[in-house]
Amino acid sequence: MRGGTRGTSVGGFPIGRKRCSVCGICSGTTGFTSTDDCRRLLHRGSPAELPDVLVISLSRHRETVRSIHAADLSAGHGRVVLPDALARKYPGAPTDWRWQVAFPQQRRWRNEETGEEGRHHVHETVIERAVKQAVTAAGLSKRAICHTLRHSFAIHLLMAGYDIRTVQELLGHKDVSTTMIYTHVLNRGGMAVRSPADALG
Repeated sequence: MRGGTRGTSVGGFPIGRKRCSVCGICSGTTGFTSTDDCRRLLHRGSPAELPDVLVISLSRHRETVRSIHAADLSAGHGRVVLPDALARKYPGAPTDWRWQVAFPQQRRWRNEETGEEGRHHVHETVIERAVKQAVTAAGLSKRAICHTLRHSFAIHLLMAGYDIRTVQELLGHKDVSTTMIYTHVLNRGGMAVRSPADALG
């Protein structure tokens, strides 16, 4: 997969993660049974927060994926491709539920030499198309892509009064000057904090 662990998110997933790294998360690394479980899954390598509103939908999604995996296993398939060294060390891992991707493709891949079949993670272009369709459906006049959500995330945090260092950490910027660009968009000072007096009626 291209990219690291910091970047854009879609549908409210932690904005600190790239869409491709979210796609490749393993299903069995958490039970998706609570907010904390979901956060343990998606917070690895990212300080960003997982919205509580996603817990129920993620739990349902996980059960759907588990059913798909069970059906694949019954058909003699249900495996993922692992690095050679890891596959040799844990020969049962490719079919183990804990190693399956949380967001699998609809179609199985097939190894023509061995006859093995399994599922890769959904490709990031699927998310890109979904965002494009959402933008069209919303009737937005301005161009918006996955990365636009990252900018929106940062600006809304600053509008809510979060300090620039917090936003810097969530976005994964090495240099705070990069994060400062968002304060210029808001036409505020470097700390981007609103006065408490502004909230008075």
